[in-house]
Amino acid sequence: MSEPPPLDDWYGRDSFARQGARGALLSGARQLLDGDYYVAYCSLRRAEAAVDAGEGRRIRGLVHLAAAAVKHQAGEARGAQRQLTRAHTRLSEGPPTLATVDTDLLTGAVEQLLATAPGGAEPTELPARES
Repeated sequence: MSEPPPLDDWYGRDSFARQGARGALLSGARQLLDGDYYVAYCSLRRAEAAVDAGEGRRIRGLVHLAAAAVKHQAGEARGAQRQLTRAHTRLSEGPPTLATVDTDLLTGAVEQLLATAPGGAEPTELPARES
């Protein structure tokens, strides 16, 4: 009995990785708009890790946006502003869309969040790590 052909022959090179990256990117964008900032950060990091460095550089801008929101939520205004500046730098390197994600919309949403009182109503506490 012969070996089946590799999956790449059926589905194309990197298609699973690219589809996974696209899904993580779209999920991260939606989560960011929904206010799930840390979850968005994790999804966007997965998207960044699944693509090459050139594409990943712009996705890293979205990661910085999510990090800015997480920092703001934790009451770290200075860190939030620093992450927003990094996001602007990375996202300005290309068009205002990234795989159908409107980066200007996401940037505006995070800028609007940062314009509110630092930390919102009360800072979110992360669970303690177990040793």
